[in-house]
Amino acid sequence: MRHIAFFRASFFRASFFRAGFLQAGFLQAALTALACCRFNAKRFTLARVTVVALSIALTQCAQPPVSSPVKESNQRSTDPSNQAPAAQPSNLSSQHTAGRQQAGQDSISQPKRQLDSPHAKQLQRLSLEWLRKSPLQTEHLSLYLFDLAQQQLILEHRSDQPMQPASVMKLMTTSAALDLLGSTYRGAVSLRISPSDASALAKRAPTAALYTLQQPLVIYGEGHNQLQRRDVQAIDETLKRLGIAAPSTVVLDRRWMPLAPVKPFDENPWSWYNVAPDALLLEQNTQWYHLSANSPQMSLRIAGIDEPIQVDSKKVRWNEQPCRQNALQQLHFQWRGTPQRPLVEIRGDFPRQCYLSGYAQLLPRDWGWQAAWQRVWPTARLLPQLPKGAATVEIARLEDEPLAVRIRSINKDSDNVQARTLFAALSTAPAPSQQTNQSSASTDSSPDLSTDLNASAKRLNDWLHAKGIDTRQLVFENGAGLSRSERLTASALGDMLRWQWQQPTRFEFVSSLPIAGVDGTLKTRFAGQAAEQCARLKTGTLRDTTALAGYLLPQNGQGPYVLVAILNDEQALSQGIKSFNSWVNQLCQAQ
Repeated sequence: MRHIAFFRASFFRASFFRAGFLQAGFLQAALTALACCRFNAKRFTLARVTVVALSIALTQCAQPPVSSPVKESNQRSTDPSNQAPAAQPSNLSSQHTAGRQQAGQDSISQPKRQLDSPHAKQLQRLSLEWLRKSPLQTEHLSLYLFDLAQQQLILEHRSDQPMQPASVMKLMTTSAALDLLGSTYRGAVSLRISPSDASALAKRAPTAALYTLQQPLVIYGEGHNQLQRRDVQAIDETLKRLGIAAPSTVVLDRRWMPLAPVKPFDENPWSWYNVAPDALLLEQNTQWYHLSANSPQMSLRIAGIDEPIQVDSKKVRWNEQPCRQNALQQLHFQWRGTPQRPLVEIRGDFPRQCYLSGYAQLLPRDWGWQAAWQRVWPTARLLPQLPKGAATVEIARLEDEPLAVRIRSINKDSDNVQARTLFAALSTAPAPSQQTNQSSASTDSSPDLSTDLNASAKRLNDWLHAKGIDTRQLVFENGAGLSRSERLTASALGDMLRWQWQQPTRFEFVSSLPIAGVDGTLKTRFAGQAAEQCARLKTGTLRDTTALAGYLLPQNGQGPYVLVAILNDEQALSQGIKSFNSWVNQLCQAQ
């Protein structure tokens, strides 16, 4: 308890001791959480999480509370005459509030129409001056800035225009998942056997020899995104603990997310960001490779494939180009044989003398699994599928991290394949009438339950509509932003961020965002600048697109603020990033 006393004493000496902060319920909950941790070694992680959550809240507690949600029924105008001129930013909330869809019980609240805060007026003047001096084409720019404490819309510019969002789309996916699936939702791998094997196993004496399965072991995937080769060893140990010998046949069951042809997003099909989602994604289907070419011979080594790979390079077209990393993308790989006797035919254009190494998705999906289990089940054979209608019984589960942890890698590191898998999982979320408890939304999936991307898109659209957010111009494809067809408006994304700030999962969501100058995709961006540790922003980058979206938490006691900035222009990478950085820095240092 001396730690609690130290915390309490330090707390009241800190600068956070200001009018409006001492809300007994919050303080009591914080001290109770810390007391329960007792600061011992086994529970230190929980204590650290509690302190991190408090650190986010402490900078905000001096502000007036966010107003409670109210119902709204107006529609956002689609008449072009009601839109701001392309080069003239609209900066008051009258246009913004003109287009609400009918709100539900937990919808966003209506912002104030007039700016009555001197600091908000200062930020508006600063933002308009930045926009006036910006080298960016303003007709290709969309902006949204909102004061959460004062419930005031400070600035918007073309915020109702559909924009290509890039990776800020992940904010929509992760926020919806927290609400629809629950923060404790986990992907999993389910181990299943036939009912007859389950019955025989139940009759086995504890001291008897390990039971040999008469039917295949089924490894059923439910969207576990962190599977590693060592997890195959864990599966083997689990089987032995249950009294089961090494299986002779294995089925990799992907019915939860049926495989479908997925075209690469761009001209780099083997790159890690082009990995397609998979119900049984082992090591994200990427491998460390070494490719060496000395015309006319090529050699290839891939981590995890122990046997030498026989390479047929007769159809490679040799050239005199310099050896660059993207040369790998010009090749096509046709695999034959097995992981024990691998053969690959390579076609395409390649420099005559070149050596490359790195991570890429080169192997067939199942080969990683087969190579991984070869060390523990050397005689096991892969079967393509179970007979139609065959029943199975779950005997064990290997679970992923909870969603509250998993979204950190999605948002901080902009992990595309995890975001796409989570987007697919939205289609399995229970309908609102079936949701009785958010925290219990994660239940064991039936083998007959499968994801559907079209259903996920509709689920996300309906979810936003229920919050009173205009969805008429939104387009969802994979939920990761790795798409040329997905569309968001800055106002829809900003309104969602406003809504998320009011939710019990606010801390989980905010802590998943990159911290400027500290971690994630902002680790080096803003380092040593005014926005360092002030900005919690998700980045988005594609060719001709740059975006920032999230929250600003200034250290001067103002805010917090919701910020959305999206640029769709050929200047996006050359001028857009630099210009956005300037705006964010100015907002964070404004007094």
